[in-house]
Amino acid sequence: MHGDIVKRKTAKQLTSIFCCLAVMSGASAPSFAQVLRGELGGTSAPAGPVGAALFAVPTGLNPALNGGVPSIQGLLAPTLSAPSTLIPAQAAVPAAAVPAPAAITALSGLSARVLPAASAEGGDAAKAASNEAFDGVAPREADDAEPLTAADGSPLGQLYPRVVFIQDVFSGPASENSVKYVNTLVKAGVHVVFLTWRPLKGAGSAEEILLSRVKQSRNNPVIVVSYNGGKITLHGRAANPTSLIENVGAFPADALAKIKGVVESFSQEAGGSASLEASPTDKEAFSLRIRVDAPVDAGGRVSPSAQAAALNEKLQNAGLSYKAEAHPSGDGSLILHSMPLRFSLARVMQALDTQFAGENIPGNPDKFLILADSEKSPRFSTSFPPKSELQVVKDGGAIEIVLGDVLGDRKLKPVSIKFAKLRQFVEYWEPRHVAVPSPGRSEGWSGGGGSQGGDRQTRRMLSGYVGTIISSLMAQAYDDVFQGQDHLARLTALQAKLGEMWYNPLKYGVWISQEMARGMADPAFKSMSKGFLRYANQFLVDFYLREFGDFSRAMAVIRDTYVGLSTDGKSLITIMLRSAATGQLFKIYIRIPRTMKHYDAVGLSLTAHVYRTGKESPNDGEEFLARTYALALLYGHGRKGADGKWHYGSPTGPLLSSLNVQFESRGTARIKTFSAEEFLSIEEGKEVNGPLAQDLISAILRQEASAEFQEFYKLQEETATQEDLKKAKLAAAAASKAAKKRVKKPVKTKRAGRGK
Repeated sequence: MHGDIVKRKTAKQLTSIFCCLAVMSGASAPSFAQVLRGELGGTSAPAGPVGAALFAVPTGLNPALNGGVPSIQGLLAPTLSAPSTLIPAQAAVPAAAVPAPAAITALSGLSARVLPAASAEGGDAAKAASNEAFDGVAPREADDAEPLTAADGSPLGQLYPRVVFIQDVFSGPASENSVKYVNTLVKAGVHVVFLTWRPLKGAGSAEEILLSRVKQSRNNPVIVVSYNGGKITLHGRAANPTSLIENVGAFPADALAKIKGVVESFSQEAGGSASLEASPTDKEAFSLRIRVDAPVDAGGRVSPSAQAAALNEKLQNAGLSYKAEAHPSGDGSLILHSMPLRFSLARVMQALDTQFAGENIPGNPDKFLILADSEKSPRFSTSFPPKSELQVVKDGGAIEIVLGDVLGDRKLKPVSIKFAKLRQFVEYWEPRHVAVPSPGRSEGWSGGGGSQGGDRQTRRMLSGYVGTIISSLMAQAYDDVFQGQDHLARLTALQAKLGEMWYNPLKYGVWISQEMARGMADPAFKSMSKGFLRYANQFLVDFYLREFGDFSRAMAVIRDTYVGLSTDGKSLITIMLRSAATGQLFKIYIRIPRTMKHYDAVGLSLTAHVYRTGKESPNDGEEFLARTYALALLYGHGRKGADGKWHYGSPTGPLLSSLNVQFESRGTARIKTFSAEEFLSIEEGKEVNGPLAQDLISAILRQEASAEFQEFYKLQEETATQEDLKKAKLAAAAASKAAKKRVKKPVKTKRAGRGK
């Protein structure tokens, strides 16, 4: 009978029956029999043993998956376009080969946002478990069984980032799109942390603006950091959720009593009244809402920001370090937090490690995406560990745009920037204007270099002037040596030229800004100028003795090892970065002050020499700068060879053994060395992504978001002319003359005569 049934079926029907039987056979196998492990890459798949389940990766995948899009962490999958080499797991019963699922085919639209899954090799079971959970291999909730894809069909379980930190910058309820994006991330296994000054529940709470519309997840709940970190809980159904870790940071009773006294005194002095509302309770107050009814004149009342400034002065005089600010609701009240949000980050990491044990989240900052307002909370946005990526958001609309771009719904415009501008922001502007340490710098840092007396603005301009003069002088000196004009590099000759450049910068091609020209008209500039010139001369002497001590040998070495100067016509290097989170493109235009080469036993090393005239401490952001200059060395001079390694100049040139960055300061030279092997994952001429890119991108976005810095830098970009300098000198002379006239000569008095 069985044969009769077979005879009555067509070939197409027989094929269908066979496939159904094969699928049912595989489904009935024990769970361990259905686990497949495949090595991505390799040659054609060998025939597996009988009973093994085979999984084939289709050919013709997007070039982004076979090396077309680089990653700083490692090649994504160098040979994904080739058939996969498979290691079939032992099966208890035969199982049929299954075709690649549609989700894998959808990888073609994923581009640079795909990151490789971590390997379990080396016994790193925790990391393997982390990747299994994140990549969707671990069991999911029943209602999450459907495929999780972005707008372009990409499987979200493979997307960067692993953790998204969202600072509360909402002025009202989050948009429906923002809620949809958060739900999509949670469903995909991306951990979401919402950090807010608000309470968790109630009017104006985190739940009201966002969380009431976010889906609750047992396996991947949103972590809610409320009251600026005073409470850390899980998003769920409980009316009064239990804290994930212990509550901390509420106002001490004595401090609360002092604050109430200061506020009452403040309001009485202004002729009004005040009220305080503690949240959540007086016994555990994490924030104080202050309403001051204090008219200043018959025409109106003090603005909240002005009230906050006046109250903060009173609080400081009372020995209290708390600071009031205008309440985000805009109702005219003030709010006082028991602690800044940045103080909670260590506890947030502890909470993540507690909730998602085994994933080693604190140890993977390169998979952090931070959405924060770097202008409103500069110290918070720079308190995350290096390698994290910051996307600046100023309101709820910006959060929607960034999350939409992460998930493929939007596309952000490319950003181009000069590295000199970025360096000025990271080294000088940000630490001094918003009191945050630059990358690699401790909070206790204080700047150095130059005279510390006189006007601060004048000192800043003169410090910059020293750097400009030294850089121009040394570029000219090395060029002279390379051209065989060694006599021009003698110390006496360099000192003479330094003085000439100092007083006649434009004659020697030294670039001067309009702001510098105007500053020269200030009498303080002239009075401090000689001191800074002496400092510049000492820098030159120290450098000369260190580098040119054995003069004849030094001259020969320079000619043998010279590669280029920033003043060379073709010295511009363009570094292209790609945000792992959004896919946004960034271009950095950089000129290395001086590049030298040195042959060694392995091959050839490159050294970038960078002048730091006002920097004596090795912690002044040098790690950040060094990595960028090392990357520029590789971009400008490295080429990938057929052996897969970096070579100098061409694919067949000498092997690049190391990339060095030497910082030349007044007293010493500090050098940082990088192995070219560290950069093997970068594809020649392609965009860089991964931890190195994320650090740079975060700094660029903070800079671009600072309107005050943009205005400041605009002044630095205006080039001064000889006429501008002439006007500045005349103005300075006139000011000096006027000052002398204002000084009254002492009145001579006759000595009393002796009595007659």
